[in-house]
Amino acid sequence: GTGLVERIKSWIPFVGEADGGAEAEPGATDSDSNSNVNQSENAGNESGAESTGAGSAGGAGIPAAEIGKTSQALAETRAVTATRNLGQASVKEDKLSYYIGSYRKVRNFYNTDLYSYLSQVTDRGKGFEAYMIQFKGANEEAKIAYEDLRQEIAELKLRVEGLNESAKEIENSFFTSLDELNSESVPGALKAFQEISSKRDLAKSELSAREAVATRFATGLPRIETKITAIELNRDPFVKGVKVVDYDKVDLDLVIDQ
Repeated sequence: GTGLVERIKSWIPFVGEADGGAEAEPGATDSDSNSNVNQSENAGNESGAESTGAGSAGGAGIPAAEIGKTSQALAETRAVTATRNLGQASVKEDKLSYYIGSYRKVRNFYNTDLYSYLSQVTDRGKGFEAYMIQFKGANEEAKIAYEDLRQEIAELKLRVEGLNESAKEIENSFFTSLDELNSESVPGALKAFQEISSKRDLAKSELSAREAVATRFATGLPRIETKITAIELNRDPFVKGVKVVDYDKVDLDLVIDQ
């Protein structure tokens, strides 16, 4: 319930937040993200996105050596194989890791210091294009993951409702047998109630976990779209490696309000 939701929140900070030194958890590490969103061989030689060995551009963002790689077919990134039963419904066991990995991947691009990254590549123009292709691609993958997540949440809500109704019926049957002192049916009714309660609790925990992740998507995706637009509108300063000094009380008309 609540404890699980709080742990998941600590795994995946909102867009714009650093990890804060939180201990790595299953489904939250960058290596797990890469296992769900596989990348092909480095295309940095073509894009000019070569690493200088300086590591991550911006600390919590994408390492410079990783930018410039292209993603494999989206169908492969969404492929999941392990399944298990949740009541009578079949649930993808690794879907939660897929959702978290998709969000974390685009969050890392969001947090990357683009200006610092471009200072590490041989061709700023190609480096900028490589970064934007990857950032937009990760954003599209995250949006698809969010739609999948919302659909699964809707299905789990229906599942929980159905299990609640079944549990209520079995509970009534148990107490009817108890009132009638029916020694033969009471043990069976109690066991049935315990089983349906276990299935209901499992479904509720799955639902709570996914709702916690969905909150991250709902808050983060609009911010990501805004940042992508802002970066595209400021392509020239990034590529040319220049910055504007905002001097107090002097308007040089160098900043255009949107």
